[in-house]
Amino acid sequence: LIEIETRFQNEFGTWNIYFDEPASDEETRFLDLNYKRIENFPNGWLLFTVNSKSEGEQKVHHFIENVLLPMRS
Repeated sequence: LIEIETRFQNEFGTWNIYFDEPASDEETRFLDLNYKRIENFPNGWLLFTVNSKSEGEQKVHHFIENVLLPMRS
């Protein structure tokens, strides 16, 4: 199970998409280099901010298929 979290969080009405799951050392290095780590969440990164839920779903799908699954296979 891969946990990707969405939160409608800011005054601009955008969606923040987070990855909050234990990661291997390799995944952690990659995520630290490419994404912003969430304060107070040791295994959490802000992946991206989007304008709509559907845009977020597309980006999450892309992230899982093209980034996460290749690292885990």
